[in-house]
Formats: sequence, C-alpha cells, structure tokens
Amino acid sequence: MRLLPRSPWLWHALAVGVALWAMSTLVKYRVLGWSVGAYLPWVGGALVLLNVGLLVRQFVGPSPDEGAFGDVARRVDRGARLLIIAFTYWALFVVFDAGLDRSPRALWHAEVVDVGGRTVSVGVPLIYSWVSVRTSAGDGGRLLKLVLGPDEQRKFWGGESVVLTIGPGRFGVPWVVAFDRDEEVYCRRLLESLPNAVHPWHDLVQFLFDHGRLPEAVIEGRRYMDAHPDDADFAYWVGDNLNVRGFDADAPYFLSRAVALRPTRYYSYRLAWALTRRGDSAGAIEVLTQASIRYPGAWEFPFLLGYQYARTRRYAEAITALQRVDAIKPGVPEVDITLARLRAIKNGR
Repeated sequence: MRLLPRSPWLWHALAVGVALWAMSTLVKYRVLGWSVGAYLPWVGGALVLLNVGLLVRQFVGPSPDEGAFGDVARRVDRGARLLIIAFTYWALFVVFDAGLDRSPRALWHAEVVDVGGRTVSVGVPLIYSWVSVRTSAGDGGRLLKLVLGPDEQRKFWGGESVVLTIGPGRFGVPWVVAFDRDEEVYCRRLLESLPNAVHPWHDLVQFLFDHGRLPEAVIEGRRYMDAHPDDADFAYWVGDNLNVRGFDADAPYFLSRAVALRPTRYYSYRLAWALTRRGDSAGAIEVLTQASIRYPGAWEFPFLLGYQYARTRRYAEAITALQRVDAIKPGVPEVDITLARLRAIKNGR
C-alpha cells in the first residue's frame, strides 16, 4: 500500500503542512544538548519556502526548455523529500519523548548571555530568534542556546535572570518544559531594600507555588504573616493552596489565621476540612461547633460534624448532628442511610 501521495503538487502541499507542524513542535518541545536544535525551526522554514516554490512550479508547469535547470530542480526536490522525512521523524521522536515524560521536573537557574535573530512570519513564524543562557554554577555552568517563540521575543534581554524547568524526557533526551523570568531573584532583591513590601512577597510565594517549591512557600508565607499579621486574604490563599496540593500539615496554620481574622462561612469550612484531612478530629470538631453557632442555617457544618463524631465513636452526638442536617436541608444524600447505621451501632445491633 502506498502511503505517500503520487501527485507532485499534492506531495508538496503535504510537505508544507508537515514542515509547519514539525516547526511548531520543535518550538513547543525544546530539546537540550545540541546547539543546532535552536536552528532546526529555521531549517523547517527553509523547507516550507522551498516546497512552496516547488508547488508553484507544479501549477505553473515546467518550461520545455528548462534543460539543466530542470535537472537541478528535480535533484533539489528529491533532497527536500528526504529532508522532510528526516525532519518529521525527529519531530515525532521529540513529541513522544516530551509528551510521555512523567518524571519529576528540575529547575535550572541561569542568566541570559545574548538574544539574537528576529522572527519573520507569514501567518506562522518561519524564522525564529534565539537566546543564549549560562546556567548557574550549581546547575553545571553550561552555555545553552534555545529557540524563542514569537510571544517570547521581547520578554528577555542580556543579563536577565531566568529559570528553566527541565524534563528528563521519556527516552532520556532532556527538554525545556518552561522558560521564565526568575521572579525569585527580583523579589528577593526588592525585599532586601524594602523588607515590608507586600506585593514582592506575594509574587515570591506565588512563584514558589508555581514551581512546586512548597516547603519554601510555607517558610516565606509564615515570614510574611509574622510581618503582616492582619492579611486575612493572603493567609487564606496560602492555606487553601497548600490544602489543594496535599500539604495537610501546614494548611491549617494559615487557614486558622484567616478564620481568626475573618470567620466567614467559607473560610471556616475550608479550615474544618483541612483539619479533617490532617486527622485532627478534636480541632475540626471545635471549629465546626463554633461555625454551627455562628451560621445556624448552614447545613454543611453539622454534616461534617456528624462525620467527626462518628469517627471518634461519639455516636449519640453524631446522630444529633445529622438530624440537624435533615432539619435544615431535607434530602441531603446519605444522611438517612448513615442515621440508620449509627442508630444500629448505638443500640448494639
């Protein structure tokens, strides 16, 4: 079975589409290790232009007196076909290497040495600019050259601190997951000169969260709360982020600070849930009891309270809490079934 098209004009049209896809792939999944990789999208751009020219030639039709030029065009056509195939296979390898990579990411700190080139675009970029970065001594002190996409052209300049998120690759070929300005460096510099600045500290904690550095985010969050003890929004934001990401040991500290400053219904429930996840039934019961008194029409507090009482084998109080749920909001799923089970346990059946 023949998979490639027989028609020359259809082949060139397909080659243009495949080359454009391969170019965008090699920019999305930037491979480390070979400086030549930064120039591969340019190769793709040349292939696109070449095949567009050959496609136009097919529509116009070869001149009968082409002679030697026709022979050259045919050789170029054959060479371009081989190059397109090799280019496509490499792009497919990069897609699988990066797309199937589930390994932990590494962070490399670096400094921009040079930014060069410019983007030439005809609907899609054909020529890309590039950036040379030198990693920190702790990350090997290597000089790397990376291609820049159109949206990254004006984001970096010489001497800027950047951070690269690196994936080891499913088949052992490392690639750049993300390439960002190193906000940590600039935030810490601002905090050195303005120790009580609010926004740089917020940005620093956000940066640490975004890059998976949760223990450091906890440390900076605690330092911030010591300096700004009345920022309930920040306390809740950090606590909820930690809770969502599974840091159950530290989330209640921030959420309890938020509830102490602003005991809203939602803040109180999130604190109770964080304590529940941590296994602190006594703390959760205390928070839920106070919240039930503060918000008597809220059914979620006695619902979770019934779970906590049942967990600590205080079955009579669990039944009372769930009966209150039924009174506030009849028809909550599982309440009737759970009440029947708790009554059976209480009565020794």
